Amino acid sequence: MTSHWRITPTERLVRQSALFKWQLRGATPQWPTGKLLDPWQGRSMRGSQLVQGGLSQMLKDDAYHNFGWLRDIRDYGGAAGRSLAREHIEKWCKTHNNWHEHLYRPDRLGIRLSHLFFTLSWFGESASDEFQQLLLKSLSFQTKSLSLDWQRLQDVSAQIPALKGLFIAQVMLARDDKDLGALLDIILQKAKSLLNSDWGHKSRAPEQHLYLLRHLIELRQAVSLHDSSLLPPLDETITNMGNLLKLWRHNNGEFAHFQGAGKTSAAEIEEVLKKCGPKGKITTQAPHTGYLRLSAARNTLIMDAGTPVVPADTQTLSCASTLAFEFSVANARFIVGAGQYAADARLAKALSKTAAHSALTLDGIDSSDFSEERFAEISDVEAGPADGGLLAIGTHNGYQASHGILHHRQLYLTSNGHNLRGADRLEYTGDPGEIPSFAELRFHLHPRVSAALLGDNRILLKIHGQKAGWIFKSAGGVPQLEPSLYFDNGRRTSCQQIVLTTAVANIRTIGEIETRWAFIKSAP
Repeated sequence: MTSHWRITPTERLVRQSALFKWQLRGATPQWPTGKLLDPWQGRSMRGSQLVQGGLSQMLKDDAYHNFGWLRDIRDYGGAAGRSLAREHIEKWCKTHNNWHEHLYRPDRLGIRLSHLFFTLSWFGESASDEFQQLLLKSLSFQTKSLSLDWQRLQDVSAQIPALKGLFIAQVMLARDDKDLGALLDIILQKAKSLLNSDWGHKSRAPEQHLYLLRHLIELRQAVSLHDSSLLPPLDETITNMGNLLKLWRHNNGEFAHFQGAGKTSAAEIEEVLKKCGPKGKITTQAPHTGYLRLSAARNTLIMDAGTPVVPADTQTLSCASTLAFEFSVANARFIVGAGQYAADARLAKALSKTAAHSALTLDGIDSSDFSEERFAEISDVEAGPADGGLLAIGTHNGYQASHGILHHRQLYLTSNGHNLRGADRLEYTGDPGEIPSFAELRFHLHPRVSAALLGDNRILLKIHGQKAGWIFKSAGGVPQLEPSLYFDNGRRTSCQQIVLTTAVANIRTIGEIETRWAFIKSAP
């Protein structure tokens, strides 16, 4: 989450003064009469660890001050957990009752207020009057600070959690109804400014899309408590975003590893989708966000069919993954991307490269180079039924400036899901550039896939736990097996990749070169 917000040194001094606190004084609000229903479950196992450890291990962690851990302790249950929660909330309210630049940053304030209000009935209703009055004074001061400062956040993606927290707080503290209606309009307008017309997040990052959806679902809980007649526009946004979210999921419920996705578990994704309202169809093509999905007989192919963007959120990197794809067989991942970003900056950069995806590279060069502001522009994307199956095609010009070459990719999946065929064609446009030497097609294999190179340039593949095997065949290139890496939920695992190399030095003479390949399911 971004930390950039506009506050001058003078304003910083004012907020740290007694005058600022005096200006925000007012009558202590009444204890909320409405009950805000929490849409999310906590992690009871984590709650048990926190209760047993007394939260001492979290005191120096930023997450401690966000109070997300309240859900974990609540769902663990028990009087000891409630007493521990009250003890730390009381201590926090007494220790941090003055403005602090880091702790009172608007986006962080919004998240903290949301967590406190969603768990309020659990830890607060049976508490003493003294505790309730202390908490209400703190909540009121934080809410007034947030109301003053949310516009100082530079990024809309950071304004959303701030505004959501402000709306929730004002509903619970019984603020002016007219202000709430106007505030909801502002939040919806800003949320839609982060979305393409196909309801996909403009960052093209599945997890950024998921985070925004979570905020809107939490907002809906507060709107329902305040005035359910205001729900339709919000419900429409949530439902449509949920339908698109399904596009990125493999059959095991996990996200395809595009644009850094892979940190969120299948259970967390499913929890969000269950809150998206009536079940709708899975979006199979998002032309503006730039993804498509083919699914046949429980086998699923997900393809990056969009031009990369540089997200406004500075924490999110972009990947040079244009025309890369992933393929799963039933609930098993088969052809994958290397995975999520690592904490190490150099490794994170490596994982964003074209070679870290199941895609084509020319002379080892990325299809997009963000440092040089070179982006692979996508064109001629189509997806839909074809004779005996499903077909997806697309073209990008990522190598036109460097080599005068366009890359065309065609993917065909048979109706029974037993045959995935591809054709990658390089076309010389006549534009100037370097004469290329070789193209490499990479197919990263999930760690639970075993591979063996056969004598006739075929590769035998076996997905662990499945009876039937697969055969990889190709024409126009030489296949080899090479080591690769796979990141899943923070864990780094070794795996293999198929690298299909094609000589392309004579492309200017013959005009185009095509490499064909196929993954064919064999009998068990």
